[in-house]
Amino acid sequence: MSGSGSSGSDELVPRVLRDLSEHERSRSAVPGAGSSIPEETPKLSRFEIVQGIGQGATAIVYRARDRRLNRTVAVKVLREGPGVNEIVRERFRREAQAAAGLAHPNVVTVFDAGEEEGRSFLVMELVEGRPLDALLKDPQMPRAGLVPLLAKAARGVAAAHERGIVHRDLKPANILVTEAGEPKVGDFGLAHVLETRTELTRTGTALGTPLYMAPEQVEARSGDISPRTDVYALGAILYEILAGQPPHTAPGLADLYASIVRRDPAPPRTLNPDIALDAQTIALKALEKEPSRRYADAREFADDLDRHLKGEPILARPVGVWGRLARRCRRNPAGATLGVVALAALLVAGGVGLRMKREIDRLAQLAPDPRPWTPVFDGRSLDGFYERQTKDWKIEGGVLTNTTPHPNAMQTFRQFEDGEVRIRFQCRDQSYMGFHVRMDQRPGFYVEWGRGEVNQLTGAEHALLFTLRGPSVTATMDGQPLEVKGGTDARKGTLHVSSVGGSLRIRSIDYRELPTASR
Repeated sequence: MSGSGSSGSDELVPRVLRDLSEHERSRSAVPGAGSSIPEETPKLSRFEIVQGIGQGATAIVYRARDRRLNRTVAVKVLREGPGVNEIVRERFRREAQAAAGLAHPNVVTVFDAGEEEGRSFLVMELVEGRPLDALLKDPQMPRAGLVPLLAKAARGVAAAHERGIVHRDLKPANILVTEAGEPKVGDFGLAHVLETRTELTRTGTALGTPLYMAPEQVEARSGDISPRTDVYALGAILYEILAGQPPHTAPGLADLYASIVRRDPAPPRTLNPDIALDAQTIALKALEKEPSRRYADAREFADDLDRHLKGEPILARPVGVWGRLARRCRRNPAGATLGVVALAALLVAGGVGLRMKREIDRLAQLAPDPRPWTPVFDGRSLDGFYERQTKDWKIEGGVLTNTTPHPNAMQTFRQFEDGEVRIRFQCRDQSYMGFHVRMDQRPGFYVEWGRGEVNQLTGAEHALLFTLRGPSVTATMDGQPLEVKGGTDARKGTLHVSSVGGSLRIRSIDYRELPTASR
């Protein structure tokens, strides 16, 4: 399980500095990184190298002619040298695998991949134009004209999300705009495939480009990477288009990372009052610290941005003063307590109205719940389930997943009374999925989804929370209420998981009792 508490925040700066120093050492170990493109070009039998057109720390991109098909292409060649290790090579292969499966007008097409004389290379469409970061710096380019480009680029990212691929390194430099004005997303070298737990970096290492990294990337919470991580980056790019600067700036990287994790960006309209309120609302929703508060994926982000561009009502809603205060309270409970005490004193001394008192009471409950979670399933063993029901399930990379399309339902040994049961899961392509609690008397209480509903949940990780109190059971998912069906007179019972077709991946199941006063 992952999470961030005060101790995690205290350890953040030294860990970031360590990771950044290692990153810089690896860059400096690569010959030519940060310098001009080497004059000596690679020898590839099928391709005639014309000229170098760009480079990064680990690869150089050339304009080339494909002799076999007689077309001009871009060839990305992996550098050779002591700084190019097996992890770099595997990321290069991952870029080919991730992008090759995508066919979308707003994604750079990868035609082929190969290796010749020990040199790995990718063959891609040649995008004649400029990257979005160059357009952002062009004083002749109206900012309003860049918003539709980002909406289209988000459609390309959405195509990746639909295939279970998270880019993880979206930034203006990775969005190429053709001379015809068509944006194309490229550079999938850090792509994260949701179906696999293969890691290409040490656990606890942040991956991405700092200015556009989501809090879960900064804190290296790899288990929390989801399409919402890319949504954050899209929001950061939109913010920069609107406000003329990234959402977080700082004199140093350690300060920048701390700002991303702890501080809310200034509303863009405070920097430029001419910005449309709906555009600001979309950007700030995408930049929420909590992934569950962002758009679920790039498609939702693009849909709302298109609504704004068409002058239609958007789905996102601006966060008011009390909402912003609530978020700060969650991140800084100590400061929240002092604020609540001060407001309470004002209430007594000045006779503030009933509405203010209710808000104060609500804020007083915003500090993190001190009750510990007890693992029922923690990704290590199947001991928490009835053995006869485990034959169709396995643990893969710390995640419980079905091995057949029609697995036996799983049932916990643990019986739950008054308390909360939390299940973190991902799903894909099921025709049915259901979670039942208090199964001593069937069918107990349950929430369920059919095929069409599962399709809307595909890709992202979700947190399902059952609250068992007395004879009633309620449920939420990602903080939103769910309809609970069924019922039973039993005051305790087990958890039962059913899935038909597709793939269900459960990362954790946890339980904690309700406070005595709440029972």
